[in-house]
Amino acid sequence: MLKYDDISFRMVEEKDLKLLYDMRYDETINEQLFEAIPVSLYGQKSWMESMLKNNTSKVFMIIKHKKVKDEVIGCVKLKDIDHRNQKVEVGIDIVEEYRNKGYGTKAYNALIGYCFNYLNMNKMYLYVFEDNTIAVNLYKKVGFKIEGKLVRHIFKNGWKNVLLMSLLR
Repeated sequence: MLKYDDISFRMVEEKDLKLLYDMRYDETINEQLFEAIPVSLYGQKSWMESMLKNNTSKVFMIIKHKKVKDEVIGCVKLKDIDHRNQKVEVGIDIVEEYRNKGYGTKAYNALIGYCFNYLNMNKMYLYVFEDNTIAVNLYKKVGFKIEGKLVRHIFKNGWKNVLLMSLLR
């Protein structure tokens, strides 16, 4: 388990399936997904199982440590882990009641340490809608830089621009 301040990451488990499913259908998360294809709970389980078997992807749950009982507050996704070229695509989702309380910043700082120090990555990158200013500002705050802009890249309630942001070791 990776710890940072009052949060930690642990591997996703079957008991997390319902929360992951609910997060996928959270309206504020869903509107930021590039492909928001509806899935059943069974489909969510299949996705989770494929992620666990895939050595180029990882999913962690973000745990908030409390005095009485720890609570799952989100998830971390690592995608396209490329050890040869030392790069990885990253993403974090936070449960609504814990947003705008600093947990995204803590989670990204923990993830940066994990990717650079444990996985020995040289580059972390992500894609984000240009109009998602809250996320863009968070990524800039933890050190990501805009590397490029994909114009009219995704059609979701109209055409949207996508930013490629990255952080180098």
